[in-house]
Amino acid sequence: MDFELLSEEAKSGKHQELMDKVVSFAVSLDYLEADYKYSNTSAPNLIANPEIKSPGDSTDEAMAFLANIIKEKIDNEVKVYFELLPYLEKFEEKLQIKLTSQQRKYFMCIFRVGMGLSLIENLSGLNLERFCHPSISNILHMPRQVLEGLTKHGFECDFSFLGDNDSQMSHIKLALYVGYFQSKYNGESADSVMEFIVPKTI
Repeated sequence: MDFELLSEEAKSGKHQELMDKVVSFAVSLDYLEADYKYSNTSAPNLIANPEIKSPGDSTDEAMAFLANIIKEKIDNEVKVYFELLPYLEKFEEKLQIKLTSQQRKYFMCIFRVGMGLSLIENLSGLNLERFCHPSISNILHMPRQVLEGLTKHGFECDFSFLGDNDSQMSHIKLALYVGYFQSKYNGESADSVMEFIVPKTI
């Protein structure tokens, strides 16, 4: 993401543009080989070659460079997936819900939206000590619009199992915050990030 551009959009109150880009960021990190099984915590080896840093002068070198860009993207998808998996497991446990693999895929994408908002805040100069920047907070409080953005990218899920509309939106908003705080305080464990989450709070 272009954090400088996103910073300017956030500062100028361009919430829709910011929303669209952070949702696109979250979708782009979807790990297609993920099985969403909590027992499978072994991440595959990284496949990108860190020594390939430029296209080089030959066609073969240029092709290797382009192939390595794709491998780096896959490595990023893998890294984020296995980083968020224990948070997703704790999310289910704390809220006493049972998600299917497809529902887990969706909620992890929502986590990544929250994570993207935190990255924008931290890396673009919007970070306020002990506070969430208003432009970031606005999106964290717009779960319905986040879902609409994900739908445009083909991410859809039936949340009726969570109860009425208010309950559904509360779960989505909570998932956004889990992703946000997981990234903002990335040294904290899943237990720590969700220490005070219990079903009756939502």
